[in-house]
Amino acid sequence: MSELNLIIIGDITCSTTRIYLEYLKREGYKIEGLWLINFQIKENLKNKIKRLISNIFSNKDKILSNQFKTYDKEFRNLTMDIQNSSSFKSIDFGSKIELNSITKKVSIFNFTDYKDKNLQQLIKKNSSNAFLYTNGGIVPKTLLNDPDIKILHIHPGIVPEFRGSDCLLWSGLKKGKFGTSCFYMNSEIDEGNLISKKEFNVEKINCLKEKLDNNKGDLVYRAILYSYDPHLRASLLIETIKNTAIDNLKELDCKSQNNNKFFPYLWMHEKIRTKTIRKLFL
Repeated sequence: MSELNLIIIGDITCSTTRIYLEYLKREGYKIEGLWLINFQIKENLKNKIKRLISNIFSNKDKILSNQFKTYDKEFRNLTMDIQNSSSFKSIDFGSKIELNSITKKVSIFNFTDYKDKNLQQLIKKNSSNAFLYTNGGIVPKTLLNDPDIKILHIHPGIVPEFRGSDCLLWSGLKKGKFGTSCFYMNSEIDEGNLISKKEFNVEKINCLKEKLDNNKGDLVYRAILYSYDPHLRASLLIETIKNTAIDNLKELDCKSQNNNKFFPYLWMHEKIRTKTIRKLFL
């Protein structure tokens, strides 16, 4: 199955968008469409005109790399150092990506979030496809409760035990392993019907030590989420696609979660977070 009935709802600020695309390209998959979305920008007349111009004249292959270049040099270098120290094939976020090799339908949009009526209408209009969530905030129940709409999400934790926030770190701390879960989103927190899951060994990334020793825990945390976490998610995405016996990503085998005894995790306190990163990665 190389032609996928999949539309990626891609937040242009989110590295998960780029890494999903790179993994799909590497495996030779083609998708129905890619929506590059600048969230938090209201679609007024001025922005609509700018978007239309961008759709016609801009080099869409450089949109994601140009966004990455807005980050400071220390952050950019650290994202590459983390990848080079890991078992994953490094991705140069500052380089362009040939989107036409993945899909012929690339569009640029400005939406505030998933509550934006224009985005909701766009999703409903294209509901013959499955959608892949990358970022953009809470998806309204009006979409998630629609039986015709299937939104895939890959979460950095094994559900139902690790739901909520910072589950990459919580699962590493509690289980000594990282985990990812692929499910169809529903209106509850990470409680959608489970499609697949995968565990990963924790890797030592010694390049983080100098930054942590210099009280740059927040920088390290952001760089891990940007350049390490998405590789785990993309690995499960590809594995899930390869293991399916059907051509329709809206109809993947799935099962409900037994969520009765697990509560969602909250964001880690900064001090606990830094200690956890040291324990896991050093």
